[in-house]
Amino acid sequence: MIRLYWLMLFVLAFFGKWTEFRSEAGKFQVLAPQELQLQIDTTTTAVGKLVYHTYFLQQQEKQGNQIYMVSYCDYPEGSLHADSTDLVEEFFDVTIQSATESVEGELLYIHKEKLQNYAGKRWRIDYLEGKAVIRTRAFIVDNRYYSVQVVSPRFKNMNTNVERFMDSFRILD
Repeated sequence: MIRLYWLMLFVLAFFGKWTEFRSEAGKFQVLAPQELQLQIDTTTTAVGKLVYHTYFLQQQEKQGNQIYMVSYCDYPEGSLHADSTDLVEEFFDVTIQSATESVEGELLYIHKEKLQNYAGKRWRIDYLEGKAVIRTRAFIVDNRYYSVQVVSPRFKNMNTNVERFMDSFRILD
């Protein structure tokens, strides 16, 4: 009985209490260590004004993760569509290249993946001269782009909370 008690304490200390975060407007849910905060930014692009919704948690946790983030942006009808394989590939290529350049980082890998039958990619960028890591999981759902990210110091980027956050992301119907 005492061993079970210590095991439970270890599990709670190691994994902590995470809660489900839902955004009805964003049509997604994700597990997070705390409530995510919303920031909205607008940018003008070749396809018009785009509104980026970013839900984030910035903290310094024992496992090293500094930022948890889910972002989404709706693109104009016809400019981005999940059914157009070539367009989706080109969109991801440009997005990943821009992200890498914006932090003056190095792209370490890209993998194709799916979430609930939606096209997606997973990639890792090392930046700050190799001292920090951004892991990203992104998907296109109709004309909406989603990205799920965790930022960590490089020496602590391999931890269970990264995958816990990223793999818990779901699109709501």
